Amino acid sequence: MLLLPGPEHKGSNSDGAWTLGNGDKIFLEQHAEQADLSHLRQTTFTNPWWDGADVLARHLERTHRQFGKPPRRILELGAGRGLVGIAAGCLFPSASVTLTDLHAAVPGLRANIERNRAVLGPDTDRVRAVALDWGAQQLDNQLAGPYDLVLASDVVWLIDLIDAFLDTLQRIARANPGCVTLMTHQSRSNIVDRRFFAGLECRKLAWERVETSKKVCVFRITLDSTHACFPSV
Repeated sequence: MLLLPGPEHKGSNSDGAWTLGNGDKIFLEQHAEQADLSHLRQTTFTNPWWDGADVLARHLERTHRQFGKPPRRILELGAGRGLVGIAAGCLFPSASVTLTDLHAAVPGLRANIERNRAVLGPDTDRVRAVALDWGAQQLDNQLAGPYDLVLASDVVWLIDLIDAFLDTLQRIARANPGCVTLMTHQSRSNIVDRRFFAGLECRKLAWERVETSKKVCVFRITLDSTHACFPSV
């Protein structure tokens, strides 16, 4: 996962908060540790609040009451500053939520989780951040699962990220029968799109587009043999 600089989401409040429908606010900040990614293309990256994260968090907010069975364990891949995972923690107050990203991003993720403890609740173990490198050949014991729901927002904008991400997603899907992935993707390159969807097919991962907003698509991804009941909009 690369952490890319860019403009803040235009829908944010003047105080920098992302606001839930019930009025609760999620506050996110970038931390210096997230910039220590010089080993990736010799460039320093930071992770802003992208439209893909906003769209996925809003999708969860609209549909979370429609889940036939609310997820009990949630995993976010490429969490960045943590908007989607923290929003999921607010919307599913009984779920265990694990946010993952590169080691350099984890201190900032943990700080943002603590910053939002008032809306997440007092259970300090329920929402956590753990390092995950998609290039790893196996999942760390901390990420063993089981998981009901995997979240990922706008994580394959470079062709170099696709195979590592899909290999990780396939390992998670195989280890967690019935698990569903909700992922946002914004088309920026036909080459990237073709590689991504071909990669899903060759790994026997079925996909369905369930929403399009602000040029960002929400996809539901499962193993071909999985028939979980999750809502669409």
